[in-house]
Amino acid sequence: MTVRQSRRVLTAISAYRVRWSLVRFLVDHSLPLRLFAPLSTLYHADAVARLTDNPYRLLAFCDWAVTDRVACQQGVPRTDRRRLEAALVVTLQDTLSAGHTALPRRTLIQRTSQRVKVPSQVVSAVFPTSVVTQAAGDMVQLPGIASQERTIATVCAGRRFLFGEAGIATKMRYAFGLPRSGCQRRPMPDARPTRQQTRR
Repeated sequence: MTVRQSRRVLTAISAYRVRWSLVRFLVDHSLPLRLFAPLSTLYHADAVARLTDNPYRLLAFCDWAVTDRVACQQGVPRTDRRRLEAALVVTLQDTLSAGHTALPRRTLIQRTSQRVKVPSQVVSAVFPTSVVTQAAGDMVQLPGIASQERTIATVCAGRRFLFGEAGIATKMRYAFGLPRSGCQRRPMPDARPTRQQTRR
């Protein structure tokens, strides 16, 4: 066997080990194997290391219940900062479903406290944090939404802005690709008018 052939064999073995470690991670935590492709694409050879470092990265593909279960299996404490910050983000994402792009800080802390089942004082201690953005007054929202709202505010006035906020909330929810349940991702809706709508 030549040196070049040896290198190819070692490369193939290394790639196999990386793939197998990710498959083993998914199986050990009862996660669907269909997550293998997106996780490999996103994190490449570091997938298992990144998910072990912060299991809440799974929220890009799974809902809170599944992700929190995996984190608990890995020994993440209930009051861990990673868990609390992830819960803040998920709570704000849920707010988008109701057509709102922000929450009062006190309300956000209370809802997050109920989700993670820890005292509100513990959740409040997480602030300031980079996972949320301070909006007008005492309102808190996800980063990136504030700029969208400012754009709408320049073209909407009065009651029309309420429609603008609801529209932003809907678009941002689909942009985040939030899963409905388990590890399913919500598809982007088709905004093109149907033939029947066009005729009207």
